[in-house]
Amino acid sequence: GNQGEYGTGQYEKGQNEFLQPLIDSCKVKVVCEQYTQNWDPVLAQNFAEDCLTKNGGDVDVFLGMNDGTTGGSVAALISQGVKPGDKLVTGGQDATVEALRYIAQGWQDNSVLKDLKVQATEAADVVASIVAGKGVPKDLVNGEVNNTFMDVPAVFLPVSNITKDNLGDVVSKGVWTWAEICKGIETTDVCKKNL
Repeated sequence: GNQGEYGTGQYEKGQNEFLQPLIDSCKVKVVCEQYTQNWDPVLAQNFAEDCLTKNGGDVDVFLGMNDGTTGGSVAALISQGVKPGDKLVTGGQDATVEALRYIAQGWQDNSVLKDLKVQATEAADVVASIVAGKGVPKDLVNGEVNNTFMDVPAVFLPVSNITKDNLGDVVSKGVWTWAEICKGIETTDVCKKNL
């Protein structure tokens, strides 16, 4: 992620909650670690290529905080002749069509879907309540975010973890179609079943 951003800090806190005990017990060894300025996929690819070179290709997993940086890791693996499934690229969020294709092909393990329709509906409800002079609806607020000046009421919405097993969820929610996801990868097992 982009160092210093609120979101990056939150993602890092969450991932470290699970990874740090594995690192401390020597079950996981971190061989490379770096922030990706402005979430730039090209910088992520360069970092992943450097990491692979530095470690003689002996890297088992790449973890990215969004689909763009995860896609950079996939591009690095492709450029080094790695086949889908030989190395695991996990992580990502945004459920971009490129990431969903990588999931279908076995390059990427998962992506997090933040349903824009749900976000838009909730945002509209909050704005309508404020415009009507009622303030932020207390029944929608379920947390807060400190913006370094104050604690701001927040509405945290549910997300979906998208994997190869539930890739169809993005289709049933109207985010993407199978034709869009499978464009150029029609011969994958997932696409053969769903086109």
